[in-house]
Amino acid sequence: MLVFWYGCCLASVRNVIYSLEVSVKTLIGIAVVSGLVACGGGGGGEDTGGGIDCTADVRSSVVVLVSDQNGDPLNDGALVYYSIDGGEDQLADNMGIQGHFYAGQEEAGLFRIFAEYRQEDFDGCLWSDETEAVEIEVVANECHVETQEVEFVLSTNLSDCD
Repeated sequence: MLVFWYGCCLASVRNVIYSLEVSVKTLIGIAVVSGLVACGGGGGGEDTGGGIDCTADVRSSVVVLVSDQNGDPLNDGALVYYSIDGGEDQLADNMGIQGHFYAGQEEAGLFRIFAEYRQEDFDGCLWSDETEAVEIEVVANECHVETQEVEFVLSTNLSDCD
């Protein structure tokens, strides 16, 4: 009886060890593949001709953070405009992320950026605030632009409206 018990236990231990080996090998495989994908390796990049593989993601030229006088992110009533190298003003994308606006995608050059806030109260009083324009140079490397960041604070205090 003791021999039978020993044989069963030994077989069970072998099965557990084999299962752990398979699990560890699987986890290592997943980690290697994930690392290649995350780092742009494994054939996912585009060769620039100089032996440099670029990732396929698209980067914003400038990320503009807009908040109110209390530091809260501002979307409703806020607009951000930008121009590149003296061109026409364009409206920056918001993409539904509170207080974040995106000016240009993979575009380098001299950016001129400003923000404004417009809100009308129940009495028809129109309150607005506009920032001074800032200029920021966006440069690109072999693959992408080097994203710049700008912060604006706009007053939303309708009580100042006469």
